[in-house]
Amino acid sequence: MTTATALDIALKMQSRLPFEQIAEHARTDYAISAQYFEGFAKDQNIVISCMSGLGISEKLRDIFHEVLGSQISLVTMDFSHLQQSVRANDRSEFESTLLVITTTNLPESFAIPNINIYDLLAPRGQVFLHDILKKYIDQRTFDDLYNRIVRFLSIEGVTERLSFLNPTVIIQEVETVIYKFEHYYRIKLDGKIKLNLYMHISLMVERLMTGAGADRASDLAPESSSEKDFFDVAKGICKPLELKYHIDINGYELSLLYQLFQAIISDQNTPSIS
Repeated sequence: MTTATALDIALKMQSRLPFEQIAEHARTDYAISAQYFEGFAKDQNIVISCMSGLGISEKLRDIFHEVLGSQISLVTMDFSHLQQSVRANDRSEFESTLLVITTTNLPESFAIPNINIYDLLAPRGQVFLHDILKKYIDQRTFDDLYNRIVRFLSIEGVTERLSFLNPTVIIQEVETVIYKFEHYYRIKLDGKIKLNLYMHISLMVERLMTGAGADRASDLAPESSSEKDFFDVAKGICKPLELKYHIDINGYELSLLYQLFQAIISDQNTPSIS
């Protein structure tokens, strides 16, 4: 029923027309048909809703759109609205929804596939997202999407901790460093490890620029042949950072990087590149 129809009937009622006459007018004068709500998007869609507001949701939506194009609709939803739908367990609103991405965990009773954005950084979360999207994109495209998500979350995290370096610029430069380490060791790092390395190396650069921690043993020498090999490799990989930011990655910082990578390489769950 339209607003105009409702107003017309209301006027007839105010004029005290008999109900039978109003009903006859309704039958002959109006074209009334039943309509029902079929959810907010008829096409296959991904819903993104963040507790902190639409800002992060919109940035994530843009990342997905840049990679997926128009294959899948991307819907940003106010978190309070999502909460209401979750409490009602209203499946009709999510009839065409492939996935709900949030910044908090939804209850298990919510039947639509969903994931906390930060859980995507874990190997299981990466596999979960890939299983949903593999029908629409190939492995190379998925890797591009996943790396963009990790980069975005890294920028969000490191922004709060850097004092003066541009987070977007330094993260892009550190991404190249991580890529070179991956290929040297023939390994594929998951999102959480990459996030840790993004944070560590970005803060390392700023620490060396400001001289913070200069009282530490900067001339720390490698204690084994494998550590010496790592020092040489790491100095080569990080050379562009040293040249651009006029820093010298000293023995202490190299030893920290060595410890990080030793833990990664020795972990049998770290996948290798064939």
